[in-house]
Amino acid sequence: MFKRKSKYPRTLKRRGFLGLKADMSAYVLMIPSVILLFILVWRPIYTGFIMSLYKTQGYNMVEFVGFQNYADIIHESLFTTAVWNSVKYVFWSIIIGFIPPIFIAIMMCELRKCKGFVKFAVYFPGICPAIVTSLLWALMYDPGAGGLLNTILGQFGVEPYGWLNDQTKTIMYIIVSMSWAGFGSAAILYLATLEGLPKELYEAAIIDGASIFQRVRYITLPQMSGIILLMLIRNISGVFQIMQEPLAMTGGGPNNASLSLGLLGYRYGFVYFQIDKAVTVGFITFALLFVITLIYFRVEKKVSENV
Repeated sequence: MFKRKSKYPRTLKRRGFLGLKADMSAYVLMIPSVILLFILVWRPIYTGFIMSLYKTQGYNMVEFVGFQNYADIIHESLFTTAVWNSVKYVFWSIIIGFIPPIFIAIMMCELRKCKGFVKFAVYFPGICPAIVTSLLWALMYDPGAGGLLNTILGQFGVEPYGWLNDQTKTIMYIIVSMSWAGFGSAAILYLATLEGLPKELYEAAIIDGASIFQRVRYITLPQMSGIILLMLIRNISGVFQIMQEPLAMTGGGPNNASLSLGLLGYRYGFVYFQIDKAVTVGFITFALLFVITLIYFRVEKKVSENV
């Protein structure tokens, strides 16, 4: 009787065993990150969702009410105001903070001298923590005659302006401060994309007599469309989470004109001590961001396939 030979050589079996053994070190290195992710991210989300189904006294769940908290929140005027303000934040962030970095990156790409210094100067505001930036701009927006911007206006004989006290424009002024702090990192990302574009396209366009505006319109912007779309979705996702800027600059005022979803959740949790409503607002915000994130990954996959 002949012994049947194994379908797989012994060397492959040993390689599979050794490969699994080698992968174990990677799994071991992943364990602390997975544990922290569970403790700091997924467990609070799960716990928050469970608490949102109960009436609470402090942090104690006293009565199961199902989705009644969600129905109550949606019908509250503060929630409607916060959602509408969040839409305004997104709108102004696109107008003020999303479009300019694209053209700043294009201008930096055209530089022949001092490009390194310009990169540093553009990125420098992003080094400051968000709370420091908010407090700095709050001082600049001071409605009194001693505020920096009003001092400048006073030099031209203009009366002091209320700035953040203007209900119709307070969101726009907050977005200006955020854009000042964040446009540098976005511009650097766009610049990295621009520097990776084929030079042959520009050389051919120059030979054909295309002006710089024609090159931007017919070459640069179409080639950057993928990264621009990704950054747009990231911008929307980031602005929907805004909380500390209006908290530090206006406290959500005047008359809730700058109240955001994040700040509303903060108020319910740490001002009104209504924990059930706080976690309900938090989970609604999480659901919105989850949908935006799914859209982001779907778009990112399509962009990667087209590269």
